[in-house]
Amino acid sequence: MRALLRSITSMSKAVKVTASSVWPELISELFTSDMDKETAKRIIDLHVKLGYGESVLRYIPLLGVHREIALADVHCDAEAIKYAAHWRDDTDFMLEAIAIDGDVIEYATEAMQHDQNFLRAAVSRNKEVLWKAAMFFDADLAMQAVLAFPRLALPRLPQHLRNMPSLWKAAVAVDPCAIRHAPMEQISLEVAKAALDRDPRVMLHLQTWRNHRPFAMAAFSREGLLLRNSYLQKLWCDDKDVVCAAVSQNGLALEHASKKLRACDRVIRLALHQNGLALAFVQQHVRNCDDYVRIAVRQNYYAISFSYSAWDIQKQENARGLKLPELPSSQKMPWVEY
Repeated sequence: MRALLRSITSMSKAVKVTASSVWPELISELFTSDMDKETAKRIIDLHVKLGYGESVLRYIPLLGVHREIALADVHCDAEAIKYAAHWRDDTDFMLEAIAIDGDVIEYATEAMQHDQNFLRAAVSRNKEVLWKAAMFFDADLAMQAVLAFPRLALPRLPQHLRNMPSLWKAAVAVDPCAIRHAPMEQISLEVAKAALDRDPRVMLHLQTWRNHRPFAMAAFSREGLLLRNSYLQKLWCDDKDVVCAAVSQNGLALEHASKKLRACDRVIRLALHQNGLALAFVQQHVRNCDDYVRIAVRQNYYAISFSYSAWDIQKQENARGLKLPELPSSQKMPWVEY
């Protein structure tokens, strides 16, 4: 058999097209009941080189009865297990295949998937099983899953487990954004605020509380650019206090305020003091106000490009002896008098 392998390998290098065309017939002749892993791997490698894809069993299902071939093929492609039906009832084989690739758990028999002892053994061999098989877990395994992979495991749990406060709260304690998969009717304001303190993005997932004004104020004061979310923008872009909280945290949130508030003196000043570049989002008819331009340019010199009057403001400041930061010479425009 080794001589046959060598001859086929040399043939594939010399005339690859010919080797590919006769490969399905030749590979059947390579099969023997005592084939070892090394030989099986060589067959699979040659199969890949000839352009047949990663799975040998997909093309030659007959070889699925050979344990070494099946395991070697699973190492290349987890879906090869579909063509190794002879071994899918074998617990040891499935555990060995799961150790190679956690996706194999999807092809285990129904009895194995509902056997908690088998699932624990699978988890001990491959931690990915904790979220890939979460829909089959009991409460103990579910707790391990949400602690290891909170955002992946929680939505896959059976509904009765996902509704257990101890489980979803454990997931949220590890990853606040896992709260999106928790039962909304069980999320209290205290729990929502605790998650918000750790990650303001939970505001995007809390349908129950994102309409709550104090909660919104707390969220935007931690991350102003939440206002760019289309739903939150529709809710809060015209609320002066909420927008003030957002632009105080990030001046660029001014872009997502209503037209009315982008012309509001208080909102504009808060935004410009935080980030001078917010001048770009001030309503056009008030953008050239000397006070606004002065605040913006002092905070960020490059805000000068957003106002027609900015160059005159700079000259006035220089005349008073209150010099603005100098623009780097490489950035100076030759047609402007500095």
